[in-house]
Order: sequence, then C-alpha cells, then structure tokens
Amino acid sequence: MRIYLDGGFDLPHSGHYNAIRQSRNMSDYLVVGVATDYEMTKVKGPTIMNENERAEVLRHCKFADRVIQGCPYTPSIATIQSEGCNYYAHGDDPCIDSEGVDVCQVFRENNMFKLFKRTEGVSTTDITARLLKLADYNNQIQRNPEDLNFEYKASIEKMETPPMQKFLSTSRRVVQFANKNMPNKDDVIVYI
Repeated sequence: MRIYLDGGFDLPHSGHYNAIRQSRNMSDYLVVGVATDYEMTKVKGPTIMNENERAEVLRHCKFADRVIQGCPYTPSIATIQSEGCNYYAHGDDPCIDSEGVDVCQVFRENNMFKLFKRTEGVSTTDITARLLKLADYNNQIQRNPEDLNFEYKASIEKMETPPMQKFLSTSRRVVQFANKNMPNKDDVIVYI
C-alpha cells in the first residue's frame, strides 16, 4: 500500500515528523508532497521556509520514501495516483483550503483516506509566536534598552529560561518515534 501525505509544513517540527512517521507506519511506501510557496501563501500566509528548504529538510526524514516538490495544497485523486499512491493521509485536525474546501473530503468519499492522530502540544503557531516575541525583544534592545518598561522586561526575563512546554510526557513521545524492533544479543544500545 502506498500513501501520499501532503507536506504543507511551513516550519517542520516534531509534530510534522510524527505525522510522517504515523503515515509511513500505515503503508509500505510513503510519498510526501511539498506544496508550492504560492499555494502555502494562499492558504496559510507567508512562509518561513521556502519550498526548496522545506523539501530538503523533509528529504532527511527517515520515514519518507520519496519527497516531491511543486505540489498543490489541495491534492486531487489524480495527483496521488500519478505517484502510484492508493491513499491520502492526514491528521485528525481540520484541513481547509483557501476556497473553504475540506481537503480530505474527496478521499473520504472514495475510500482513499487514512487518518492519524495529531501530535498534542506542539504547533507551528506557537513556535512562530515565540520567534516573533524574541525578534521583538531584540529590536527593542537595539533601539534603546533603557526605554523598556518593567512589565516587558519581566516577560522577556521569563523567556530566557526555556518556556513551559505542553509536550507529551517523555516516555510517550519516545514510544511514538521508536520502532518495534528488539535489539539482537550483540547489538550495542546507546542512551542519550
């Protein structure tokens, strides 16, 4: 079974890699399609990483068998079949395109849809918000550090230590990325 997963990942993170891993575990072969910058901008706004950068990052993911560029954000049955795929995979979060169309609907209607669980506690929106807050802080310091008000300084000081994350507990996260292979008697196991 071959599965197509759209790579509308603007800023690839652990949640995206978990989506790719789950999709690969449901298939014999996984094709990840990287949406064009134009399509991404139309649906999600300006991208942080361009299409070439997103594709290159995804090519280094061990769960993706093939990464293709120039894909539409809303793939059609013809799109996935042109890559030899029988199914389209997506997480349990809604996926609506710029025209208000549920991207997954046509695949559900044709029994060509595979659903996986979205990774809890991580999102591109949260990561982008933290980056913007840090950029704003750096701009304020460069202008005039004495002008920073007390509340603003206090909020930034809290950011100097890693912010409180809403990630899954460590053992649950490790299990999500672990394979089911048991070590052989002579294997060397390294814990980090």
